[in-house]
Amino acid sequence: MEKKTIIVISVVVVIIVAALGAVLLTNKGSSNSEGISESGSTTMAEVAALWATEFKNETGIKVTIDTPGSGTGITNFIQGKADIAQCSRAMKQSEKDQASANNITVTEWKVAVDGIAIITNKNNPVTSLSIDQLKGIYNGTITNWNQVGGNDQAIVLYGRDSASGSYASFKDMVLGTDNYSSSMQQFNTNALILPEVENNVGGIGYVGVGYAKEASGQLNIVSVSKSTGGTAYSPLNQDAVYAGSVNSSAGYPLSRFLYLYTDGVPAKDSSQYKWISFVLGTKGQGLVNEAGFYELQSSDLTAMQNQLATAK
Repeated sequence: MEKKTIIVISVVVVIIVAALGAVLLTNKGSSNSEGISESGSTTMAEVAALWATEFKNETGIKVTIDTPGSGTGITNFIQGKADIAQCSRAMKQSEKDQASANNITVTEWKVAVDGIAIITNKNNPVTSLSIDQLKGIYNGTITNWNQVGGNDQAIVLYGRDSASGSYASFKDMVLGTDNYSSSMQQFNTNALILPEVENNVGGIGYVGVGYAKEASGQLNIVSVSKSTGGTAYSPLNQDAVYAGSVNSSAGYPLSRFLYLYTDGVPAKDSSQYKWISFVLGTKGQGLVNEAGFYELQSSDLTAMQNQLATAK
């Protein structure tokens, strides 16, 4: 009798454990099939939040977004801590190699266009700078505004922290092999740079164009030329941003794409497929404009939609 009781109790325990396991597995499966985690760029924080809110309203699918910076977001993606990386710079080959070693097929999605905006204090008379002048300012060779046509005023440098895609993009476009001046004060968001420049007459910083537009009444947005004496363009000129890059002969030289990265092309009808479709769709691209950035040109949009059409 005693032995029989033990057997009955054991069977009940096994049934309970199995039931709990089934519930847990069901919940995990539900979470994986519905929710999406995205990690990365702070420059893209506002547009990503707009996308996520509207996408949730339309589909009921929640996209959880954290913004530790593009570099950390890519690391989280490679380590499987995030489904998608959002980046204000392209992934480096070394990062793609790390992802490949983790059996991740890196798939790149261009989702918007940005012009990194150079901002100065509203009382600074300098209205344009060349890439060479910016290089001298940010590597510490040029330390006074009177060296670039401005007042006798010490230059105070503001920039992003090293985890930021903007930090890396600006270094590639402007500094090349030079290093940032050790005097540059670093911040982990665009929003923190704006009041520093607004309140310091010698200040200069760089932010995504969407943030510069929001604060345009409180500071100057400097036009930039590829070479000293050349034609300078404003990041507020959409056509110039489309035409420009540091490697092109015309247009705004600090133009760049904003990206999302997934592990392969998402399966058709998966949550990630719906998310990418939304971002590349009419409403998603409209929200890009609402956030102050520029929607993809038709040729780039078509290329991305063709890539999505390969989903199985």
